[in-house]
Amino acid sequence: MERKKPQESFIPAANKIKEEKIRWQSHTIADEWNWVNYFKEEGDLSLGFKLCEKNAWIVRTLVSKKERFKFKTCKNLILVGSGMYPYSLFDVYKQYPNINLIGLEYNKMYAKISKLLIETAGIQDRIKIISEDGNNFDYSFLGHEDLVFLSVDILSRNEIFNKAIQTSKASVYVCEPKNRWVKALVK
Repeated sequence: MERKKPQESFIPAANKIKEEKIRWQSHTIADEWNWVNYFKEEGDLSLGFKLCEKNAWIVRTLVSKKERFKFKTCKNLILVGSGMYPYSLFDVYKQYPNINLIGLEYNKMYAKISKLLIETAGIQDRIKIISEDGNNFDYSFLGHEDLVFLSVDILSRNEIFNKAIQTSKASVYVCEPKNRWVKALVK
């Protein structure tokens, strides 16, 4: 029996995983867009804050690591790739009034929509959206008690992860749903 080179056998699987990831990301963007349209149709953009999911991805990330206690002492939290509907930031805002929240979103349209949802809900006192690539952001002001979360949707996740670790004292986490696109392939 002829054996394939290991590299060749991994290529189709790697392509399938990449396709599934892109499909999952597209679904996530469409889902956020559908929520924003729903709020608009209802004539109340503040519904984004009122109806946000409890224990969304930021919280779930620390819960899964048994590190939820870190929210109690955190002063600043950054979500890189906060999207057009920053429901995970809204969730942290509701649960932890001690934390200043920053969402970094390089897509200017998504950042504008996100800012509108925040302003309409009247919660701009502790949530700030910055339209900037996470590679260009200055993380150096973050202390040991602070937290940085990287969305699965960001393009240069490894580079941003390394920059945040090297330039700040904050704990840095990848905030992703346990690679659902990989699990979907196993089913």
